[in-house]
Amino acid sequence: MDEASVRGLLEQAAAGQEPPSRVDVEFARSRAHRKLWWRRASLAGASAAAVVAVLVGAVALPGSGGAAPGRGKVPEAHSPVTAPSRFDPLRPYATFGWLPAGESLAQGMTSRIDVQLTAGTGPAWELTVYAAGFCNLTSGQVLRQLGLHQQPQLDCSKSARGAVYEVTSVAAARVDGHAAFWTANQTYLIWQYANHGWAVLTSPIRKASSVALKVARGVRYGAAGPPVKFPVQAVSMPGAWSVLLVSFGAHTGVLRGYQYALTGTGGRSALISADPASSCYSDRQSTRQTINGYKVIVRQLPSPNGTAPSQLLCAPDANGLAVTVSTPARHASPDAVSIFRRHLRFLGTNPADWTTEPLG
Repeated sequence: MDEASVRGLLEQAAAGQEPPSRVDVEFARSRAHRKLWWRRASLAGASAAAVVAVLVGAVALPGSGGAAPGRGKVPEAHSPVTAPSRFDPLRPYATFGWLPAGESLAQGMTSRIDVQLTAGTGPAWELTVYAAGFCNLTSGQVLRQLGLHQQPQLDCSKSARGAVYEVTSVAAARVDGHAAFWTANQTYLIWQYANHGWAVLTSPIRKASSVALKVARGVRYGAAGPPVKFPVQAVSMPGAWSVLLVSFGAHTGVLRGYQYALTGTGGRSALISADPASSCYSDRQSTRQTINGYKVIVRQLPSPNGTAPSQLLCAPDANGLAVTVSTPARHASPDAVSIFRRHLRFLGTNPADWTTEPLG
């Protein structure tokens, strides 16, 4: 994630909004070829623009030892009657059920309005589940347009990282009791998992529609999986704060939250990350301090093109964790330094000590 991305995410969090989508059919298609949509950005290394550790990592389903759950049998449908209007970012609303041999959950991102999961390595299974009302058509409307030899466009672009999907055909089998649809070249399998809610699956296997349908029919809904756990907790934050989005991986059988975005009253926002494998980047504009016994590097990110400046603090070792905090500089109460000094609890590297509540 580059500095402009950090500023943009902080600005969106300050407004209490999800990150903006790139509304473009070609963008939607290109997502099928992306190996991972969030890459871990180290604060050190080749690029000075990599300023925040972005959560991503290879993950196995908790308790599975890396094996895909439910293999060999398609679970019964677990879809709700009506999709929720908002999700809880702290508890993934959807989970993979059946996956092909050798495939397992790799990473995930949750927000109030969508859930994104990736399974496998290399070309991956990518699942996006949207909350109610964020796509513009129903299954019946798509079927009617196809019957009139039209090409329906399912517009889910209001959602974070959403897109527009050009439907071209009806799938051979139903999913969650609803008709399922393909885009061109079977790039995306799309279906309503409940009234007013859509799900989208990208398959790494071309010309294997039956496998994709089997994966889709195994998806479970309703926060059926384990909660995300966090090694860093924000405590006693001034004013009212809430979690906007979470990115997670797996760590010793636990869904681990590597980063979360907070939005607070008065236009305040913050990004908090923790990763034991990261390091800190410094430049000539950086200052080095010792806060609560921890050595930290503080950077003031400039504001090109009229965007708001940001403050970034990185601690390479805070109770065994590499911790970063970023805040918009113009919303300086609390800023990254004061959050680190007064409002963070470092829970160490033992998952037994972690919390499911990043806001204490």
